[in-house]
Amino acid sequence: MADRKPRPGFRFPGPVPREALEYFDAKDLRVGFDHRDVAGLEHAGAFTAAKVTQLDILDDMQEAIREHLAEGKTWRTFRKELEPVLRAKGWWGRKQVIDPRTGKTVEAQLGSPRRLRTIFRSNMRAARAAGQWARIQRTKGALPYLLYRLGPSREHRDEHVAWNGTLLPSDSDWWKDHYPPNGWGCRCWVRQVSRAEAGRLGGPTDPPARDMRAWRNPRTGETMQVDRGLDPAWASNPGLDRERILADEALARAAVRQVVGSPLLERQLTPMTKTDPPRGDLPIGYVESRSQAILEARTRVVRMTKPTARKQRREHAELTLDDYREILPEVLRRGRPLRVTRHRQKPVNAIAFFLELPDGRIHKAAVHLDEQGLRLASFHASSRANINDLLQEGGYWAEGE
Repeated sequence: MADRKPRPGFRFPGPVPREALEYFDAKDLRVGFDHRDVAGLEHAGAFTAAKVTQLDILDDMQEAIREHLAEGKTWRTFRKELEPVLRAKGWWGRKQVIDPRTGKTVEAQLGSPRRLRTIFRSNMRAARAAGQWARIQRTKGALPYLLYRLGPSREHRDEHVAWNGTLLPSDSDWWKDHYPPNGWGCRCWVRQVSRAEAGRLGGPTDPPARDMRAWRNPRTGETMQVDRGLDPAWASNPGLDRERILADEALARAAVRQVVGSPLLERQLTPMTKTDPPRGDLPIGYVESRSQAILEARTRVVRMTKPTARKQRREHAELTLDDYREILPEVLRRGRPLRVTRHRQKPVNAIAFFLELPDGRIHKAAVHLDEQGLRLASFHASSRANINDLLQEGGYWAEGE
């Protein structure tokens, strides 16, 4: 029996399934100067866009895509609504920007219609693919096979044409990196197949032979083996990777260390000169999901703003770069959360994290929720007296919330 007429699984517009939206909502923000700075596995747990090193701009993009995912809006409305916002914030056209990996100033293309289209379509396809994978896991008892199909693109990669018609169990290792999309602009898709239909189609096929090549990431220096026909940035399964991300909090911490270990942090904490380009917010750490829920924040990422950086330089000059790189992320992640609702007699939505180090020193990191998300308000050495003062002012330990 002939296979029924293909129906691409990632067509849009149209509201996405609940699982796709949950996948996108679970992403934290991750700055990246180059798309190769963030591995495929990390893409599953973080929203990122190349040349975006300001958290507020990333947040604008993420919110816009989330709205379009939820409401099934089109690329045209995405551009119409987001482009004015990005232009107003200066993220448009060719600009002189600092590469955080090298610390050098380079001329780079920021916002453009073509870049917005790439960001929109790649995120839409990844979210839909991850949502479909979640449904596949729930229904694989009745529909245990996946059929690889070509999408409606005008031209296809030769390897993707060769994979067309591949019929394998959904738990086959081949789907760990060949589950589509498999490259920039790839519109391939999969369809679930029952045992009966698999028999009518001639039965499961053998996994296509791999033709592995070594690909060296020029940004990180890391080398990975990638099957030909897979773009390195897409050589993963977004749904499966998301499951691995949720089980591996160390990866989130490593992502923060990579950012704060770059020249961007040192630059953020150095007084500006008249010739310095504008500085944006810098992701400085993550809080646990429990603290995120207490503050009702959209993401777990904590950013350092320019005013906070100035305050830290002025009031806590004794802190070293190593303090920010090694101690601060640990205070945010493992510190005991003390809920603060008032600061200097003004209402705030904040948590002060306290962590006692092995040598007996106590460090405090105060995090406030504002319109842009979680903001580092202060970081410094502290004391039990400071804790008692906050408790007497109405603060309380937040473990029980």
